[in-house]
Amino acid sequence: MSPEAELVSIDNSFERIEKVRGGIHHKQAIFLHGDWKEAAVHGPFKLIFADAASAKQKEGEDLIKMLDQNGVLFMDDFTPEEHFPEEWKGKPDTVREFGFHHALMASAEILLTSKCAAIIAVKKG
Repeated sequence: MSPEAELVSIDNSFERIEKVRGGIHHKQAIFLHGDWKEAAVHGPFKLIFADAASAKQKEGEDLIKMLDQNGVLFMDDFTPEEHFPEEWKGKPDTVREFGFHHALMASAEILLTSKCAAIIAVKKG
C-alpha cells in the first residue's frame, strides 16, 4: 500500500470485522464495527466497494457524497438481465438505473461470471 493510502473497512457484524482485522495487519488499515455511513468521517474516498444492501438500494446519494472527484464506486451481486427470473422481467431495477443514469456518475456493467455482474462507476470530476 502506498504511504498516503488508507484502507477503511466497516461492517455491522462485530464477528466479521474481527475476522478481517485478524487477517490483515497493516498500520494504514482501519477496521470499524458499525453502520456503513459511519465511515464517512474518513472520506472522501478514491474507491468504495459497496456491499451493504441499503447503500445500493436506498442510500446511493450518500455513497456518491463519500466519493472523491474521479472516485470509483464498485457494486457487485447483480444478475445480468438475460438471466433475470421471469418475475423480474419488465420490472424496474432501481439500483441499476441509479448507477447508470446519475448525473454525477459515468458507469459500466461488467460480467464477473456468466450469471453475476458488477457495476463500476466513476464520479465525474
